[in-house]
Amino acid sequence: MWLTMASVFRLISRQGTRLFPITPMQIVGIVLCLVSMVEGGVPAAPRNLTLVLPLLSREVKIRWLPGNPRDNLTDYVIVNRAEGSDTKTVSRIDPEYNSFTLKDLKEETAYLVYVKAAIGNVRSLSSATLEFTTPRTDDDPLEIENKLNASKHVYSLIIVFFLWVFLVVLCVKYWGVVNKLRSQVTRMEVTADGALIEKEQFER
Repeated sequence: MWLTMASVFRLISRQGTRLFPITPMQIVGIVLCLVSMVEGGVPAAPRNLTLVLPLLSREVKIRWLPGNPRDNLTDYVIVNRAEGSDTKTVSRIDPEYNSFTLKDLKEETAYLVYVKAAIGNVRSLSSATLEFTTPRTDDDPLEIENKLNASKHVYSLIIVFFLWVFLVVLCVKYWGVVNKLRSQVTRMEVTADGALIEKEQFER
């Protein structure tokens, strides 16, 4: 390998002095960079970049497979941007993870995202670019679920209210029936000679 590097060094030195002035230190820097690339290698690009459903309006989860599991990666680089925009969002994560959640997205917006593997400052080629469009907030599965839960809560309160009203009406009716029955009961008294008479008659 070092013989190859020496050949490269001589070639760069010979051609470089013809085309443009170059110092020995610059040549050494170029050679060291080439050596690091040969020793570390260029990692394989991640593959099978896909979306993880459900697709939300504000955040989207992606996942991928390593291009070469034997690569000694230092991190993954995730790059995403809105379609038509020049502003890119770059994130770096530990290579032990093969999924990532893109956050702070805008609803009803088309996005492009790709992933690169990295060994230090040496990056792989980009994975296949993934394109997706975020849904409206009204169509967001979490929003729909929250609305359903709110509707269920309202229905539960309505049912409890009607049950409470029914119990109150039932109690009022029951109390009225009891009072009516009490008013119809004839109170009896036993006289000293053993006769059974109505209490009101006895009092008269």
